[in-house]
Amino acid sequence: MVSSDASSRMDATVALAGYALARLSIRSATTAPDTLAAVHDFIRSQLPRNRSGKVNQTSKLLPDYFAVAAKGQSTSTDGLGPRWAIAAICCLTVLSGTEIFIGRRPMKLVLDTVAGVAKRGATTSNLVACAWRCMIWAFLQIPNEDPVDGRPSLKEGAFNVVKQDPRGGAGACLVASLLHLIPGHGTPTSHVVSDRNLRWALVALKDLVSHHSQAIYDDGLALLGRLTSGIGVSAEHSTTWTDEKGWHPNDIVPKAFLSRHILKSDAKLFDAALEASQRFDASVVHPLTEGEIVDHWDTLAEIWTLAVEKELGAQGTSFLLPDVLAQAWQALLLAQTQLTQEHGHLTANSEFTVKAVSTLAHFLEWKRSPSVATPDPSSRDAQRRTLSLCSRLFTIMRHVFSEAWLSTAAVSLLTSVIQHTFDLSDEGVKTSWGELCSALVSTSAPVLMARLAIEDEEHRAVGIKRELWRLAAKQWTSMTPTPTWDDSLDFLAIPFKSWSMDEEEVSVWVGVVDNTISDAPLDAQETLFMDELVQRIPENAVVAKMLEVPAIAVHLLSRLQLTDRLEHPSRFLQVIDTVLCDLYSDTPEHISTALQLLKQLRPILGGASPDTLVDALSMLSKSLALWIADKSELLLIEEYNDTVIPLYCDALTVIRDIRITPEILDALAHFLYSAFVRMPQPCHGAMAFYEFWTHIHPSLAHMHGSYPDEIKTALTACRYTFDATSSQDHSFDTESHSGSQAEWVSPVKSESFTPKSVRTRPSDEDKTPTTDNPSPDFSPEIPYDGPSLRQLRSSTRASRTSPRGRRDKDVASSDFVPSSPTDAARARRMAARPASRIAHEKAASPPDRPLKRQRVDASSRTPKTISPLRYSNRSSSPHPSPDPESKGTSAVVRRRGDCSSPSAASTSAKSKGRRAASHRGSSPAVEAADNEAPSSDDYDAWEVPMCDVQELSDEIPDSQPLNADDDDSESLVPSFMKAGAHDADDYEHVHSDDTMILDNAILDINDLPTPRVLGKRARPASPVRMHTAPAGLRPERSPSPNLPPTLHRARTASAHLEGLQNVVDALSEDSSQLDVGEIAEAAGLANRLGAILTEKLTRKLRSDKGEGSSERGASERP
Repeated sequence: MVSSDASSRMDATVALAGYALARLSIRSATTAPDTLAAVHDFIRSQLPRNRSGKVNQTSKLLPDYFAVAAKGQSTSTDGLGPRWAIAAICCLTVLSGTEIFIGRRPMKLVLDTVAGVAKRGATTSNLVACAWRCMIWAFLQIPNEDPVDGRPSLKEGAFNVVKQDPRGGAGACLVASLLHLIPGHGTPTSHVVSDRNLRWALVALKDLVSHHSQAIYDDGLALLGRLTSGIGVSAEHSTTWTDEKGWHPNDIVPKAFLSRHILKSDAKLFDAALEASQRFDASVVHPLTEGEIVDHWDTLAEIWTLAVEKELGAQGTSFLLPDVLAQAWQALLLAQTQLTQEHGHLTANSEFTVKAVSTLAHFLEWKRSPSVATPDPSSRDAQRRTLSLCSRLFTIMRHVFSEAWLSTAAVSLLTSVIQHTFDLSDEGVKTSWGELCSALVSTSAPVLMARLAIEDEEHRAVGIKRELWRLAAKQWTSMTPTPTWDDSLDFLAIPFKSWSMDEEEVSVWVGVVDNTISDAPLDAQETLFMDELVQRIPENAVVAKMLEVPAIAVHLLSRLQLTDRLEHPSRFLQVIDTVLCDLYSDTPEHISTALQLLKQLRPILGGASPDTLVDALSMLSKSLALWIADKSELLLIEEYNDTVIPLYCDALTVIRDIRITPEILDALAHFLYSAFVRMPQPCHGAMAFYEFWTHIHPSLAHMHGSYPDEIKTALTACRYTFDATSSQDHSFDTESHSGSQAEWVSPVKSESFTPKSVRTRPSDEDKTPTTDNPSPDFSPEIPYDGPSLRQLRSSTRASRTSPRGRRDKDVASSDFVPSSPTDAARARRMAARPASRIAHEKAASPPDRPLKRQRVDASSRTPKTISPLRYSNRSSSPHPSPDPESKGTSAVVRRRGDCSSPSAASTSAKSKGRRAASHRGSSPAVEAADNEAPSSDDYDAWEVPMCDVQELSDEIPDSQPLNADDDDSESLVPSFMKAGAHDADDYEHVHSDDTMILDNAILDINDLPTPRVLGKRARPASPVRMHTAPAGLRPERSPSPNLPPTLHRARTASAHLEGLQNVVDALSEDSSQLDVGEIAEAAGLANRLGAILTEKLTRKLRSDKGEGSSERGASERP
């Protein structure tokens, strides 16, 4: 072989090839060790360590002869061409066996020679394949051994070498030889292949399928079909048929190439012989068992996917999935099925459902390779191909699995389909898309298909879209790949544009929201998510949908967090503001929803930073102020104190430490003032504002009292309520009240609830004990306990004064002179209207009404002209009545009550009451009588004069007609309200004497009865009683025979209503003459009147006929 004569080298190679073929013909025989050693020594002798890398033409070493022959003529039949070089390499490889892979020099000789021949191009490719097959045969001779110290074993290193070139059937031979059944390692029905060999075989198969050569791809496709063909075929049949073929790994070596006549034949015969020897029959490979397919399902599915994608990219106008790939897909599905014993259906676990759907959904993302020229630049052809492929594969799935399993898989696959956009303008794409979607919908939602079959065309499109959205939403969280942020937002906005969600849809919608927020980018906050979602919904639809399905707004609010400063107005908070405003109605569902939203807002606003909270309050101020004010009193006191006011208090606590600018104060003025409209016990909102203002007031000196009007009104209420001194410039006038008042008496303090004359009464031992229970203390769960609240609680313990007692007009004396019009001026304006006409139609009955309080002339108003008042029904009582502080405690607790401290709308009325008291000189007897004013239920009683006619003979009651000839329109109007009756001086004189002043020494307070003694319920008394007399006043002795005839009350309710109408008319005409305080007073009185009427109407509607009869009986008892 190293002869200098080329013919001698060729003859030696032919002889050596004959010996190699003889060894291969004996399958069970192994090469003798001495032969292996001789061959190996010869190879090493031809590779000296000091040999130069360059080819030496005169050298007699084998590598130099090989290098020269590789460059020779491919048709040369002597030792000067590549035919001789490859034949010599094949003989040396076969005879050396595993020794060819030991050491670098032998393998280097083989690889260098093959590389030199391969450079000649396609004409020598068959020769290279022959050398590579011999190397594969030598690789198979290496015994199996485990790697040592983590280093790759000899066989693993050899595998990495022989798998590099799969041309000429070498790759297919490698796969077949790795899976070959070694005799003695199992029975025909139980063959074992090492897991490592199987893994290497699948790696080589993947290289075949992904190779650019069509011939190599065909080999891989045939092997894939063969490996998966064992499903559905008995193992005995498959193994027997394979064994009958008689294939052996020794058949890998191209024996025809090593024969004498082929080596020396002409080029045509030589090429034909090599081509025939390199054909590979995949049927010689043993199919994989079901267990092996299941264990390596992912790898086989990946190889199958590569093959399908290669078919999709193939040239052609139409796409048709090869049968071998369709059968492989069916085998992969069948390997994962499980036979159910109950129904006899094939099914699979949920994990495999995800795998199967993901495999099909992957093709929807497929696009042609840019290197592949296509006449369709819009990739409509690719869409047609992928849709047709998915339809074919899903049809195979329908033939394998049961309907129960298919419904879940179809939902997931349909979700993936609707996530992609297809060009439905193309007829082929539209047809393929329709076929796939109809198959999926009919499988996953047969009910929908039945409904669409009978619905009209108008509702059919919406129904399909809705059902598709529902199916996609159920699988949204488990989609692969995970939907993007924008995809999720667009998907969540779909129902708002088309239909109303039911409970199931809301549930899955909420799940998608939670999943999207949890998977959101790190720089994306909850506020940004809400704003982006609302931005994708039409403006008129988002509010309507949230009102229709409140659970949406409630859940979104529960996920909202205000962590950073809002750089721009939050569209979501603006929507919530509108929703809360629209919810303000007397509908119970609206109230319940609003309370839920307000409860969700409290921790959000309370946990925000001060700057962020100011931004949020400016966007929510309209709705929050509406619910905090609650002018219609829609909320119960408990709901109001437990839900609404805590939100207000928490917000003020957070923003109290920031710098309040005029802009911030203007933005929050409506919100801050709202706590002074409705003030139920214990007035935590007003207290929180007072402490908030006290805290921030020093920083507002630069505003010089230029506050918004609503802030001024709230501050005025604070002066009356919390004894706020004017030194803090809490005035809403242009000039300060600093130093203009003496000690101001706050109605919150205990001493202000009773007149000074009563506070000097004897101790409690001199008074009759009462069984009345004090008004209950409301203690809502509000985390607010500031100084004002502690002061109020202490004052309440010191003086258990009822809410009605606190609303009395003459609560305390004061030297404060308000600038608002007097009662007389208001009366003058009201007198300009025609007086109410009240007919007296009631029949006479025994007098049960108290004596009428009458005006006394100034000249005769002395203590001696008025006799002590006695009560005939109290003459037998041995004990004096309790002091007025105990009166009113048994008053019925209203469903919606007012706070003991006055609201901003009633502060003006309080000031007028104090001014009148300071001018008249308060009398405890009169106050006690006023406190016992009867309820409206007693208005049908008779009235008699208040005092003896002998003592007040010159006085005629202003509110009673003198005789039948008097003008009825003027008879029921007090004298000071009759315009034009007197001149200005007389009018002022009459007005100053309008209310009777009784001396404390004459009228004993102990003679006044308590409501409990009278057997009546305590009723709130009107500050000015024009048509009613004090409660229960009756002379102790029998009336004098000179008394005028008794006068009955008739149509009193109508008179009151007409009087209210007159007041409304007067205000509507003269409203321009009213200042801010009077307007606030009128609003407060109107609000209070509405609450009283609502309470009475509710009580009368709820009471049954028996209860109504018992109440009337109690009121008619003497």
